[in-house]
Amino acid sequence: MNAEDVSNWKKYTDSLLIDCKKFMECNKKFGRGFIGELLVFQTLLRTYSDELLKNGNEIKYFGASNPDYDILLKLGNREFKINAKETNVLDTNKNPKWIRQKASKFVVNPNSSDATVRIDGDKNLFYVYVNVTTWKDNDFVQFFVISEPDAMNVFGNNYINSRKRKDFAARKNNSDDMWVLYENIKQYEDKNLDLFKKILILKKWN
Repeated sequence: MNAEDVSNWKKYTDSLLIDCKKFMECNKKFGRGFIGELLVFQTLLRTYSDELLKNGNEIKYFGASNPDYDILLKLGNREFKINAKETNVLDTNKNPKWIRQKASKFVVNPNSSDATVRIDGDKNLFYVYVNVTTWKDNDFVQFFVISEPDAMNVFGNNYINSRKRKDFAARKNNSDDMWVLYENIKQYEDKNLDLFKKILILKKWN
């Protein structure tokens, strides 16, 4: 990418988020879903601005037009597919929780007694869980980044064990909707989305 493109993306994304926040003051339901995507995109542009100027590196924003992931970050010979998951919901301790997550993404036969954790995760796909409340109230964004294989292991096991205890965090007993709780994801907090740099440096997930 050239410097002008990166600069324009940063400028327009910053401006759009300022306007979105003003609109949210009038309509609290505005922007559900894509605000989280924009916050992830904005932070990636800031964190990887120098890397994006190198030959062959690029960032693409797809949003709802791509059912598989929202953002593609290409650094060197690696492509990171990024799915943003936002929430405005807080638990009783004022920590974020993500509702309406599908257990079938992490578990085989989620409503069955023989449910098992999925092991077919894409090592290049990452979920970024976004706490929009901190951005809306304090101009600070909480990000939690987890690879799909790790998400299957962490969330899948939590869902299965919770069902066995009959206290599973689902909206309806006949649904595979589940919650992702702060206690399950707090260790993956990454305020600047630096994980992808670390992966390249450590040459992990080869």
